[in-house]
Amino acid sequence: MRRYFYLVILVFLSAPSFAQDSVSNNILMTDHKKEGVYMTFPEFRKNNPSITKPFEIKKHSIMLIDERGKRRPFRNYFWGICQGDSVFVYLNNLTLTDEPELFPIKSLGRFCYFSKTVKRFKPGSLEQVSYRTTIINRGVAYMDLMEGIVDINTGESYILDETVMKDLLRNDPDLLQRYLQERDKVGVFKKYIIQYNELHRQDIKQP
Repeated sequence: MRRYFYLVILVFLSAPSFAQDSVSNNILMTDHKKEGVYMTFPEFRKNNPSITKPFEIKKHSIMLIDERGKRRPFRNYFWGICQGDSVFVYLNNLTLTDEPELFPIKSLGRFCYFSKTVKRFKPGSLEQVSYRTTIINRGVAYMDLMEGIVDINTGESYILDETVMKDLLRNDPDLLQRYLQERDKVGVFKKYIIQYNELHRQDIKQP
């Protein structure tokens, strides 16, 4: 009987620590995001960056800092980073952005919303200098608010536009209908992503 009593006490005392471990290993549920570099999407999903050395953000990438304080550029591909309580996704797919960019994730959920004002270029032209040389004119630079999402179930990233939004909302006809009635469909991306996340928490798969 005494042995059974001690066993019950041990299980009771251990339960909170098990719960805490499970929460800390889910980026959507944890109150403590682990700082570091996510090499892959699953590392982000499980709140488990594989590189935990000190680093600093440098323009479109990061610099690792060694024990002597020396900085060196990190040239490998990485999925994203966590610095303090802020999480960033790294997009280097030039079909999505004009330049590689670190985007702050501002809302977590079924679709993790990110945005940033970035430099874009209006379509340029090709200028033939000689029969062997062609100069690409990138056109006029301008600043643009770029918004996107990371699908928490697949890890895929998408830059938002009206077509993408309609596709994301197709599983919620009521929400889609409200979106279609908006006069400014571009200015409400974040609003509808957050509403969708609140209504579809049950659609999130376990990491």
